[in-house]
Amino acid sequence: MTSTRFIDRRTFLKGFGVAMALPWLESIARAAEPTRPGRMIILTQKFGMYAPSFHPDTEGAAYEITEGLKPLERHRSRITVFKNLGLAVSGGHAAAPCILSDMKRTDASSHPDGGLTVDARAAELYATATRFPMLNLWGNPDNDQHTSFSRNGAKIPYVTSPIELFRLLFADLSAEEKDKREVELLGDHSVLDTVSESARKFSKKLSSSDKQRLDEYFTTIRDSEKKLKSYKDWLAIPKPKADPLLQKEIEAARKESQVKTYDAFLTLIPLILQTDSSRVVSMDVWTNPQWDIPGITDNYHSLTHHGQLPEKIKQLMTIDRCHLSHFAGLIDAIEGMGMLDTTQLLYCSGMSDGNSHSNQNLPIILAGGGYKHGTMIDVKAKQPLSNLYNSMLQKLGVETDHFNRSTGTMGGLV
Repeated sequence: MTSTRFIDRRTFLKGFGVAMALPWLESIARAAEPTRPGRMIILTQKFGMYAPSFHPDTEGAAYEITEGLKPLERHRSRITVFKNLGLAVSGGHAAAPCILSDMKRTDASSHPDGGLTVDARAAELYATATRFPMLNLWGNPDNDQHTSFSRNGAKIPYVTSPIELFRLLFADLSAEEKDKREVELLGDHSVLDTVSESARKFSKKLSSSDKQRLDEYFTTIRDSEKKLKSYKDWLAIPKPKADPLLQKEIEAARKESQVKTYDAFLTLIPLILQTDSSRVVSMDVWTNPQWDIPGITDNYHSLTHHGQLPEKIKQLMTIDRCHLSHFAGLIDAIEGMGMLDTTQLLYCSGMSDGNSHSNQNLPIILAGGGYKHGTMIDVKAKQPLSNLYNSMLQKLGVETDHFNRSTGTMGGLV
Protein backbone atom coordinates (compact mmCIF):
# COMPACT_ATOMS: atom_id res chain seq x y z
CA MET A 1 0.00 0.00 0.00
CA THR A 2 1.35 3.42 -0.96
CA SER A 3 2.07 5.54 2.10
CA THR A 4 0.94 9.15 2.32
CA ARG A 5 3.09 11.66 4.17
CA PHE A 6 1.50 14.03 6.63
CA ILE A 7 3.08 16.89 8.47
CA ASP A 8 5.34 15.79 11.31
CA ARG A 9 4.00 18.00 14.07
CA ARG A 10 6.60 17.20 16.74
CA THR A 11 8.23 20.58 16.10
CA PHE A 12 5.27 22.70 15.07
CA LEU A 13 5.63 24.97 18.11
CA LYS A 14 9.21 25.92 17.25
CA GLY A 15 9.53 29.47 15.99
CA PHE A 16 6.17 30.59 17.34
CA GLY A 17 6.92 32.55 20.51
CA VAL A 18 4.02 33.30 22.80
CA ALA A 19 4.47 36.18 25.23
CA MET A 20 2.09 35.36 28.08
CA ALA A 21 0.64 38.01 30.34
CA LEU A 22 -0.18 35.29 32.87
CA PRO A 23 2.14 32.44 31.93
CA TRP A 24 1.63 28.83 32.93
CA LEU A 25 5.15 27.75 33.82
CA GLU A 26 5.41 24.12 34.90
CA SER A 27 8.62 24.63 36.86
CA ILE A 28 7.07 27.43 38.91
CA ALA A 29 3.78 25.60 39.28
CA ARG A 30 5.48 22.50 40.68
CA ALA A 31 6.99 24.59 43.46
CA ALA A 32 3.82 26.60 44.11
CA GLU A 33 1.26 23.80 44.09
CA PRO A 34 1.29 20.40 45.80
CA THR A 35 -0.24 18.91 42.66
CA ARG A 36 -0.38 20.27 39.13
CA PRO A 37 -3.82 20.75 37.59
CA GLY A 38 -4.95 18.05 35.22
CA ARG A 39 -6.01 18.74 31.66
CA MET A 40 -8.16 16.95 29.13
CA ILE A 41 -8.12 17.01 25.32
CA ILE A 42 -10.66 15.02 23.34
CA LEU A 43 -10.66 14.52 19.57
CA THR A 44 -13.81 13.02 18.10
CA GLN A 45 -15.06 12.23 14.62
CA LYS A 46 -18.26 10.57 13.48
CA PHE A 47 -17.30 8.21 10.66
CA GLY A 48 -15.25 5.65 12.61
CA MET A 49 -12.25 3.82 11.15
CA TYR A 50 -11.79 0.87 8.84
CA ALA A 51 -12.28 -1.67 11.65
CA PRO A 52 -10.28 -4.65 10.24
CA SER A 53 -7.13 -2.52 10.12
CA PHE A 54 -7.59 -0.85 13.51
CA HIS A 55 -8.21 -3.33 16.34
CA PRO A 56 -5.36 -5.65 17.41
CA ASP A 57 -6.09 -9.34 17.97
CA THR A 58 -3.75 -9.72 20.94
CA GLU A 59 -4.75 -8.37 24.33
CA GLY A 60 -2.40 -6.78 26.84
CA ALA A 61 1.11 -5.39 26.49
CA ALA A 62 2.00 -7.79 23.66
CA TYR A 63 -0.65 -6.39 21.30
CA GLU A 64 0.42 -5.96 17.70
CA ILE A 65 0.60 -2.60 15.94
CA THR A 66 -1.97 -2.99 13.20
CA GLU A 67 -1.84 -1.19 9.87
CA GLY A 68 -4.34 1.34 11.15
CA LEU A 69 -2.34 2.06 14.33
CA LYS A 70 1.02 2.55 12.59
CA PRO A 71 0.92 6.38 12.87
CA LEU A 72 0.98 5.87 16.65
CA GLU A 73 3.73 3.24 16.72
CA ARG A 74 6.30 5.63 18.21
CA HIS A 75 3.85 6.31 21.05
CA ARG A 76 3.12 2.69 21.90
CA SER A 77 4.32 3.15 25.49
CA ARG A 78 2.21 6.30 25.87
CA ILE A 79 -1.16 4.98 24.69
CA THR A 80 -3.85 2.48 25.64
CA VAL A 81 -6.01 1.00 22.88
CA PHE A 82 -9.51 -0.24 23.72
CA LYS A 83 -11.45 -3.03 22.04
CA ASN A 84 -15.14 -4.00 22.20
CA LEU A 85 -16.07 -0.76 23.93
CA GLY A 86 -19.29 0.64 22.50
CA LEU A 87 -22.27 2.92 23.07
CA ALA A 88 -25.24 1.85 25.15
CA VAL A 89 -27.42 3.40 22.45
CA SER A 90 -27.79 2.45 18.80
CA GLY A 91 -28.83 4.20 15.61
CA GLY A 92 -25.78 4.50 13.37
CA HIS A 93 -25.16 8.11 12.38
CA ALA A 94 -27.94 9.32 14.69
CA ALA A 95 -26.23 7.72 17.71
CA ALA A 96 -22.65 8.74 16.83
CA PRO A 97 -22.95 12.23 18.40
CA CYS A 98 -23.66 10.52 21.77
CA ILE A 99 -19.98 9.54 21.97
CA LEU A 100 -19.18 11.90 24.90
CA SER A 101 -22.25 11.09 27.01
CA ASP A 102 -23.23 7.55 25.97
CA MET A 103 -26.79 8.82 26.11
CA LYS A 104 -29.39 10.14 23.69
CA ARG A 105 -30.88 13.53 24.47
CA THR A 106 -34.31 11.93 24.80
CA ASP A 107 -33.03 9.77 27.68
CA ALA A 108 -31.21 12.57 29.50
CA SER A 109 -34.02 13.59 31.86
CA SER A 110 -34.03 10.17 33.54
CA HIS A 111 -30.38 10.46 34.66
CA PRO A 112 -28.94 12.63 37.47
CA ASP A 113 -26.42 14.33 35.20
CA GLY A 114 -29.03 15.04 32.54
CA GLY A 115 -27.00 13.84 29.59
CA LEU A 116 -24.01 16.00 30.51
CA THR A 117 -21.00 15.20 28.31
CA VAL A 118 -17.66 14.23 29.81
CA ASP A 119 -15.87 17.35 28.55
CA ALA A 120 -18.50 19.65 30.06
CA ARG A 121 -18.35 17.71 33.35
CA ALA A 122 -14.58 18.15 33.41
CA ALA A 123 -14.99 21.87 32.69
CA GLU A 124 -17.10 22.29 35.83
CA LEU A 125 -13.95 21.55 37.83
CA TYR A 126 -12.26 24.66 36.39
CA ALA A 127 -15.34 26.87 36.02
CA THR A 128 -13.57 30.06 37.14
CA ALA A 129 -9.89 29.02 37.21
CA THR A 130 -9.20 29.79 33.55
CA ARG A 131 -10.43 32.34 31.05
CA PHE A 132 -12.41 29.63 29.25
CA PRO A 133 -13.82 26.74 31.33
CA MET A 134 -13.65 24.67 28.12
CA LEU A 135 -13.19 25.22 24.41
CA ASN A 136 -15.23 23.20 21.91
CA LEU A 137 -13.65 23.34 18.46
CA TRP A 138 -14.56 22.87 14.80
CA GLY A 139 -17.73 20.77 14.72
CA ASN A 140 -20.30 19.76 12.18
CA PRO A 141 -22.68 22.55 11.08
CA ASP A 142 -25.56 20.05 11.23
CA ASN A 143 -27.32 20.76 14.56
CA ASP A 144 -28.32 17.12 14.91
CA GLN A 145 -24.63 16.18 15.08
CA HIS A 146 -23.62 18.29 18.09
CA THR A 147 -21.47 16.37 20.58
CA SER A 148 -21.01 18.55 23.71
CA PHE A 149 -23.76 19.55 26.14
CA SER A 150 -23.88 21.30 29.52
CA ARG A 151 -25.70 20.04 32.58
CA ASN A 152 -28.88 21.89 31.65
CA GLY A 153 -28.87 20.43 28.14
CA ALA A 154 -27.51 23.48 26.35
CA LYS A 155 -25.17 22.95 23.42
CA ILE A 156 -21.58 24.01 24.08
CA PRO A 157 -20.97 26.37 21.13
CA TYR A 158 -18.34 25.45 18.57
CA VAL A 159 -15.38 27.65 17.75
CA THR A 160 -15.68 26.85 14.08
CA SER A 161 -12.46 28.18 12.56
CA PRO A 162 -8.79 28.42 13.56
CA ILE A 163 -8.73 32.20 13.14
CA GLU A 164 -11.75 32.54 15.45
CA LEU A 165 -9.87 30.46 18.03
CA PHE A 166 -6.71 32.53 17.56
CA ARG A 167 -8.65 35.74 18.26
CA LEU A 168 -10.29 34.26 21.34
CA LEU A 169 -6.87 33.33 22.71
CA PHE A 170 -4.77 36.32 21.74
CA ALA A 171 -6.87 39.31 20.61
CA ASP A 172 -7.87 41.71 23.40
CA LEU A 173 -11.23 43.44 23.25
CA SER A 174 -11.26 47.16 22.60
CA ALA A 175 -12.22 49.49 25.46
CA GLU A 176 -15.65 49.95 23.87
CA GLU A 177 -16.16 46.19 23.55
CA LYS A 178 -15.14 45.66 27.19
CA ASP A 179 -17.60 48.33 28.37
CA LYS A 180 -20.39 46.69 26.36
CA ARG A 181 -19.56 43.26 27.80
CA GLU A 182 -19.53 44.64 31.37
CA VAL A 183 -23.01 46.13 30.83
CA GLU A 184 -24.21 42.72 29.58
CA LEU A 185 -22.73 40.98 32.63
CA LEU A 186 -24.31 43.56 34.95
CA GLY A 187 -27.67 42.85 33.33
CA ASP A 188 -27.21 39.13 33.83
CA HIS A 189 -26.37 39.72 37.48
CA SER A 190 -29.51 41.85 37.98
CA VAL A 191 -31.65 39.03 36.59
CA LEU A 192 -30.07 36.58 39.02
CA ASP A 193 -30.73 38.96 41.94
CA THR A 194 -34.39 39.28 40.96
CA VAL A 195 -34.90 35.55 40.52
CA SER A 196 -33.15 34.79 43.80
CA GLU A 197 -35.24 37.27 45.77
CA SER A 198 -38.49 36.01 44.25
CA ALA A 199 -37.62 32.43 45.15
CA ARG A 200 -36.83 33.34 48.78
CA LYS A 201 -40.23 35.01 49.25
CA PHE A 202 -42.22 31.79 48.87
CA SER A 203 -39.64 29.32 50.22
CA LYS A 204 -41.34 29.19 53.66
CA LYS A 205 -44.52 27.77 52.10
CA LEU A 206 -42.81 24.78 50.52
CA SER A 207 -42.66 21.15 51.57
CA SER A 208 -39.36 19.70 52.74
CA SER A 209 -38.72 17.97 49.40
CA ASP A 210 -39.47 21.19 47.52
CA LYS A 211 -37.16 23.10 49.87
CA GLN A 212 -34.40 20.65 48.97
CA ARG A 213 -35.00 21.31 45.29
CA LEU A 214 -34.98 25.05 45.98
CA ASP A 215 -31.66 24.72 47.85
CA GLU A 216 -30.23 23.03 44.77
CA TYR A 217 -31.62 25.90 42.71
CA PHE A 218 -29.94 28.47 44.98
CA THR A 219 -26.68 26.57 44.65
CA THR A 220 -26.98 26.90 40.88
CA ILE A 221 -27.59 30.64 41.26
CA ARG A 222 -24.55 31.04 43.52
CA ASP A 223 -22.41 29.14 41.01
CA SER A 224 -23.70 31.41 38.24
CA GLU A 225 -22.86 34.49 40.31
CA LYS A 226 -19.31 33.23 40.79
CA LYS A 227 -18.98 32.66 37.05
CA LEU A 228 -20.27 36.15 36.26
CA LYS A 229 -17.74 37.68 38.65
CA SER A 230 -15.01 35.55 37.08
CA TYR A 231 -15.99 36.68 33.56
CA LYS A 232 -15.80 40.30 34.68
CA ASP A 233 -12.41 39.77 36.34
CA TRP A 234 -11.01 38.14 33.20
CA LEU A 235 -12.09 41.16 31.12
CA ALA A 236 -9.52 43.24 33.02
CA ILE A 237 -6.67 40.76 32.47
CA PRO A 238 -4.73 41.17 29.21
CA LYS A 239 -4.59 38.14 26.96
CA PRO A 240 -1.30 36.46 25.98
CA LYS A 241 0.45 37.91 22.92
CA ALA A 242 1.34 35.67 20.00
CA ASP A 243 4.09 35.98 17.42
CA PRO A 244 2.78 37.68 14.23
CA LEU A 245 4.15 34.73 12.22
CA LEU A 246 1.71 32.44 14.02
CA GLN A 247 -1.20 34.68 13.14
CA LYS A 248 -0.21 34.62 9.47
CA GLU A 249 -0.05 30.81 9.49
CA ILE A 250 -3.47 30.55 11.10
CA GLU A 251 -5.00 33.07 8.71
CA ALA A 252 -3.67 31.02 5.80
CA ALA A 253 -5.84 28.06 6.84
CA ARG A 254 -9.11 28.10 4.94
CA LYS A 255 -12.21 25.99 5.43
CA GLU A 256 -11.98 24.61 1.91
CA SER A 257 -8.76 22.84 2.95
CA GLN A 258 -9.66 20.13 5.44
CA VAL A 259 -6.06 19.19 6.23
CA LYS A 260 -4.83 22.78 6.61
CA THR A 261 -7.70 23.50 8.98
CA TYR A 262 -6.83 20.33 10.92
CA ASP A 263 -3.19 21.47 11.10
CA ALA A 264 -4.11 24.97 12.27
CA PHE A 265 -6.38 23.77 15.06
CA LEU A 266 -3.71 21.34 16.28
CA THR A 267 -1.14 24.13 16.23
CA LEU A 268 -3.31 26.16 18.59
CA ILE A 269 -4.49 23.44 20.99
CA PRO A 270 -1.10 23.09 22.76
CA LEU A 271 -1.00 26.88 23.12
CA ILE A 272 -4.37 26.78 24.90
CA LEU A 273 -2.72 24.65 27.56
CA GLN A 274 0.60 26.46 27.51
CA THR A 275 -1.10 29.80 28.23
CA ASP A 276 -3.52 28.16 30.68
CA SER A 277 -6.39 29.73 28.76
CA SER A 278 -8.35 26.53 29.34
CA ARG A 279 -7.66 23.06 30.70
CA VAL A 280 -10.42 21.24 28.83
CA VAL A 281 -10.50 21.13 25.03
CA SER A 282 -12.77 19.13 22.74
CA MET A 283 -12.43 19.05 18.98
CA ASP A 284 -15.16 17.44 16.91
CA VAL A 285 -13.38 16.99 13.58
CA TRP A 286 -15.73 18.21 10.87
CA THR A 287 -16.08 15.24 8.55
CA ASN A 288 -16.14 17.38 5.42
CA PRO A 289 -17.32 15.40 2.38
CA GLN A 290 -14.13 15.96 0.37
CA TRP A 291 -10.61 15.73 1.81
CA ASP A 292 -7.67 17.44 0.09
CA ILE A 293 -5.26 14.52 0.43
CA PRO A 294 -3.37 13.12 -2.58
CA GLY A 295 -5.07 9.96 -3.80
CA ILE A 296 -8.52 10.80 -2.37
CA THR A 297 -10.96 11.05 -5.24
CA ASP A 298 -14.23 10.14 -3.56
CA ASN A 299 -16.56 11.66 -0.98
CA TYR A 300 -15.58 10.72 2.60
CA HIS A 301 -19.06 9.48 3.49
CA SER A 302 -19.15 7.39 0.34
CA LEU A 303 -15.79 5.86 1.25
CA THR A 304 -17.10 4.75 4.64
CA HIS A 305 -19.75 2.78 2.73
CA HIS A 306 -16.99 0.97 0.88
CA GLY A 307 -18.88 -2.27 0.23
CA GLN A 308 -15.54 -4.12 0.57
CA LEU A 309 -14.28 -2.50 -2.66
CA PRO A 310 -10.44 -2.42 -2.43
CA GLU A 311 -10.01 1.04 -3.98
CA LYS A 312 -12.51 2.61 -1.57
CA ILE A 313 -10.93 0.87 1.41
CA LYS A 314 -7.50 2.12 0.34
CA GLN A 315 -8.75 5.72 0.24
CA LEU A 316 -10.61 5.35 3.54
CA MET A 317 -7.48 4.03 5.26
CA THR A 318 -5.58 7.06 3.94
CA ILE A 319 -8.02 9.36 5.73
CA ASP A 320 -7.78 7.15 8.83
CA ARG A 321 -3.99 7.61 8.79
CA CYS A 322 -4.50 11.36 8.53
CA HIS A 323 -6.61 11.33 11.70
CA LEU A 324 -4.14 9.28 13.72
CA SER A 325 -1.10 11.13 12.35
CA HIS A 326 -2.59 14.33 13.70
CA PHE A 327 -3.33 12.68 17.04
CA ALA A 328 0.27 11.44 17.18
CA GLY A 329 1.52 14.94 16.46
CA LEU A 330 -0.62 16.33 19.25
CA ILE A 331 0.89 13.82 21.68
CA ASP A 332 4.35 14.95 20.52
CA ALA A 333 3.52 18.58 21.17
CA ILE A 334 2.05 18.05 24.64
CA GLU A 335 4.98 15.84 25.59
CA GLY A 336 7.40 18.44 24.26
CA MET A 337 5.92 21.01 26.66
CA GLY A 338 6.34 18.65 29.62
CA MET A 339 2.57 18.32 30.14
CA LEU A 340 1.86 14.78 28.95
CA ASP A 341 1.79 13.23 32.42
CA THR A 342 -0.96 15.65 33.52
CA THR A 343 -2.89 15.79 30.24
CA GLN A 344 -5.34 13.08 29.20
CA LEU A 345 -5.70 12.87 25.43
CA LEU A 346 -8.59 10.83 24.06
CA TYR A 347 -9.23 9.93 20.43
CA CYS A 348 -12.66 8.42 19.78
CA SER A 349 -15.54 8.02 17.38
CA GLY A 350 -19.19 7.17 17.96
CA MET A 351 -19.14 4.90 14.90
CA SER A 352 -17.00 1.81 14.58
CA ASP A 353 -17.33 1.24 10.84
CA GLY A 354 -19.47 3.37 8.57
CA ASN A 355 -20.03 0.44 6.26
CA SER A 356 -22.08 -1.39 8.90
CA HIS A 357 -23.36 1.69 10.81
CA SER A 358 -22.37 -0.03 14.03
CA ASN A 359 -21.95 1.87 17.29
CA GLN A 360 -20.11 -1.03 18.93
CA ASN A 361 -16.38 -1.86 19.13
CA LEU A 362 -15.50 1.80 18.68
CA PRO A 363 -12.00 3.10 17.83
CA ILE A 364 -10.86 4.56 21.16
CA ILE A 365 -7.32 5.48 22.19
CA LEU A 366 -6.22 7.12 25.45
CA ALA A 367 -2.81 8.79 25.84
CA GLY A 368 -0.96 10.61 28.62
CA GLY A 369 -2.58 11.58 31.89
CA GLY A 370 -0.26 9.57 34.14
CA TYR A 371 -1.75 6.16 33.34
CA LYS A 372 0.26 2.97 32.92
CA HIS A 373 0.01 2.68 29.14
CA GLY A 374 1.49 0.36 26.52
CA THR A 375 -1.43 -2.05 26.43
CA MET A 376 -4.63 -3.04 24.67
CA ILE A 377 -7.68 -3.51 26.90
CA ASP A 378 -10.40 -5.77 25.51
CA VAL A 379 -13.49 -5.04 27.61
CA LYS A 380 -15.40 -7.81 25.77
CA ALA A 381 -18.49 -5.58 25.76
CA LYS A 382 -18.85 -6.09 29.54
CA GLN A 383 -18.16 -2.50 30.58
CA PRO A 384 -20.03 0.62 29.49
CA LEU A 385 -18.19 3.48 27.83
CA SER A 386 -19.20 5.67 30.76
CA ASN A 387 -16.82 3.67 32.97
CA LEU A 388 -13.91 5.05 30.95
CA TYR A 389 -15.23 8.57 31.35
CA ASN A 390 -15.74 8.04 35.08
CA SER A 391 -12.07 6.98 35.36
CA MET A 392 -10.93 9.99 33.37
CA LEU A 393 -12.92 12.40 35.51
CA GLN A 394 -11.58 10.92 38.72
CA LYS A 395 -8.03 11.10 37.35
CA LEU A 396 -8.62 14.76 36.55
CA GLY A 397 -9.62 15.42 40.15
CA VAL A 398 -13.41 15.47 39.88
CA GLU A 399 -14.94 14.12 43.08
CA THR A 400 -17.47 11.68 41.65
CA ASP A 401 -18.26 7.99 41.81
CA HIS A 402 -20.37 7.87 38.66
CA PHE A 403 -20.87 9.36 35.22
CA ASN A 404 -24.12 8.81 33.34
CA ARG A 405 -24.41 5.04 32.67
CA SER A 406 -21.23 4.04 34.53
CA THR A 407 -21.17 1.00 36.80
CA GLY A 408 -17.77 1.90 38.22
CA THR A 409 -14.38 2.78 36.79
CA MET A 410 -12.71 1.21 33.76
CA GLY A 411 -11.28 -2.17 34.66
CA GLY A 412 -7.70 -2.71 33.51
CA LEU A 413 -6.90 1.02 33.34
CA VAL A 414 -4.35 2.00 35.98
